[in-house]
Amino acid sequence: MARYILGFKQALDKIWPKIEKTIINCKSKRDVYFTGHSLGGAMATLAAVRCSRLHNTPQPSGLYTFGSPKVGNRAFASFAKELCIPGARWVNNVDIVTRVPFWPYVHIGAYQYMNHDGWMKKFTPIQMVWDRIKGALIGIKYGKINYFVNHGSEKYVKNIKKNLESQNNLFNKLNKQYNKN
Repeated sequence: MARYILGFKQALDKIWPKIEKTIINCKSKRDVYFTGHSLGGAMATLAAVRCSRLHNTPQPSGLYTFGSPKVGNRAFASFAKELCIPGARWVNNVDIVTRVPFWPYVHIGAYQYMNHDGWMKKFTPIQMVWDRIKGALIGIKYGKINYFVNHGSEKYVKNIKKNLESQNNLFNKLNKQYNKN
């Protein structure tokens, strides 16, 4: 049976009437994306799933979360996957919030990992463990607990900007090379 954290649903229920009204009013004019950080990411996940199931709201165009806790169990994740909501979830190195609640809860969405330097890279599981250890040790070196520091929304914004600027620079270099030929 699909289960999710009741507190996340209750938080969403408080604001859902305004969200639903807004979505219905712009249904034919715009794509609808759900996004959020931390509790907002959990609420965005439930809102996207809810919106997908209602007949008076449009299918979500995307779900993008940052530092979100786990929202539901495996049955909930399977159900959400069947709804085919495109999206991703970002995790900043040793962000503790992305690890809770523990079993039996799991994440949904394509995993985007930012290493201890803030770069988004593909890692093997062993590389990721080593990178998380490095991130924790760097925090200790500077007298910080990176499990909490890495959760701040400003860290997510900074790291995503850094990666976008790097991609734009690469694109511009490739474009210049192409135009020379």
